[in-house]
Amino acid sequence: MPTRTRRELDEIQEIVERYLTMVARHCGDTDYTEVCREVSRHPKYKGFTTRDADDRRELRGILGRISEGTYKKYGVLLTAIVWQRWGGVRIKSVGDGFWTMAVGCGRLTEEPEDDQKEEVLQALVDEVHVAYARRVLSN
Repeated sequence: MPTRTRRELDEIQEIVERYLTMVARHCGDTDYTEVCREVSRHPKYKGFTTRDADDRRELRGILGRISEGTYKKYGVLLTAIVWQRWGGVRIKSVGDGFWTMAVGCGRLTEEPEDDQKEEVLQALVDEVHVAYARRVLSN
């Protein structure tokens, strides 16, 4: 059950996409905690956190929609730069939903085997960095 209206989710999606675009243009990466922190900077969404199950669910949907959109528009999955964090340490890993979305939108033909995921993820991240660095140069 959604905790926010469609309009609020669209506003959060705009915040997240702007943030991820800035990170990608600097050839960086981020994690779910930092994305939530960025959303929380906006007074209307103060308290948006990975600790809340509804926020996590909403964030997963937002990230999926962002990557589906950037894949259609630029041929890259922007949210490949959003990694997981375990024990306060960022690790080069994404959730199962990312791989499902990557297959669903046609970027990958099948989910990589566990021992290939880090290599495939790095290739997807590199694609994002190249595409967004080009956008910076062309703007």
